[in-house]
Amino acid sequence: MNTIVGLSTALSNSAVNIIRISGDKSLEIINKIFKTKETLKPNEIKYGFIKYCGEIYDEVLVSFMKSPKSYTGEDVIEINCHGGILITNKILDLTMKLGAKLAEPGEFTKRAFLNGKIDLTKAEAIIDLIYAKSDLELKCAMNQRTGKLYNKLNTIKEKMINIISQIEVIVDFEDEVEDVHKDNINDDIVKIRDEIKDILKYKDQGMIIKNGINTCIVGKPNVGKSSLMNYLCNDTKAIVTDIPGTTRDIIEEKVDIGGVILNLFDTAGIRESNDVVESIGINMAKEKIEDSDLILFVLDITRNLDEEDINILKFIENKNTIFLLNKCDEDQKLNYEDLLKVFGNKIENNLIKISVKNEIGFDNLRDIIKNKFLLEEINDNIDSIILTNKRHIEAFINCLNYLNDALESINSSIPLDIVSIDIRKSLEYIMNITGEDVNESIVDSIFSNFCIGK
Repeated sequence: MNTIVGLSTALSNSAVNIIRISGDKSLEIINKIFKTKETLKPNEIKYGFIKYCGEIYDEVLVSFMKSPKSYTGEDVIEINCHGGILITNKILDLTMKLGAKLAEPGEFTKRAFLNGKIDLTKAEAIIDLIYAKSDLELKCAMNQRTGKLYNKLNTIKEKMINIISQIEVIVDFEDEVEDVHKDNINDDIVKIRDEIKDILKYKDQGMIIKNGINTCIVGKPNVGKSSLMNYLCNDTKAIVTDIPGTTRDIIEEKVDIGGVILNLFDTAGIRESNDVVESIGINMAKEKIEDSDLILFVLDITRNLDEEDINILKFIENKNTIFLLNKCDEDQKLNYEDLLKVFGNKIENNLIKISVKNEIGFDNLRDIIKNKFLLEEINDNIDSIILTNKRHIEAFINCLNYLNDALESINSSIPLDIVSIDIRKSLEYIMNITGEDVNESIVDSIFSNFCIGK
């Protein structure tokens, strides 16, 4: 493979930038440009200068990791240069002039995978660590990076191979094998199936941890939706006035509420309007409601329910909704009985009194959201395997389906060699997750999501 070079830090004016070189020519290239009084040895950092054709480029620190004991499994050089954009680009250009090729996104980690330094689950965990947006996501990624999922997959793989071996023995020596062996195979398949069901237990929560909860703030005009948006974002994202219909577009922001990531959408107040622009905003709000996982329905506790509040209900009737009674620190006109008459059992355990102005009730909001999506349970079981990768989830579901087919076949007196086909298909999906049986296009797609230099 070509020797590659990439910037492992962001290209910016900073204290330090790190340029990484990997491949057979790494040592040859650095020896041509790095001038030091000491010999560059593996696993040591040496001080010196980048110098070529009489020109001194920079004062640097250089480290050398010798194959195979490096991140990529190849000879790796890392140049710690000053963080100037011009300096960094000049050193990069110099290494490419001497034979290195600019690395593609994720190419260093891809080489680590291809050289057997890591499996595909650990490679994918690296990108999850880089882009983690919450403590929960970070913990899940670290569990995967340290091999928890890989070790579990290896155990399941060995059990499946053992079942296939047993089936082959029974098929080859059917007249000499007792039926009890078939019962044992059935029991073994059931145990694997139950293990996979357990792994899939928190798949929905895993995707929420990874992608966040699509959350739509709704309500009639002037109940405090935009103020709520600004408070949760800790910034002025939406214009707040006493004039109804100020918000005419969808305002989107990602916020962290006590470790829960909300993909938050502030929408136009839903009402009948003759204003063309506001009407477009209202229609957009209705579409956003349809796509949301959670609705925050804001009501003004100082005002009685009216037709506009009631009309909104039909748009959120089948949605996961939390009712927020805003301005709870002011005189109250709205009471529980009024709400119960209109909204029925939807308000049970889903009603919170808040004051955006005086920051009241937001701990309760966080706790209700965590309970609704079982995120507190996830936090208590964070050492379990929590799937946050859609590719893994789909592979496990396919694996589970083939195991169920195998059980159905074995209990229908279908020949065991047919059962073996289903077990082999299940095994393929397990090996697909680790990268032992995965096509090149999937590998390319995974590593294309990395940054250059990683």
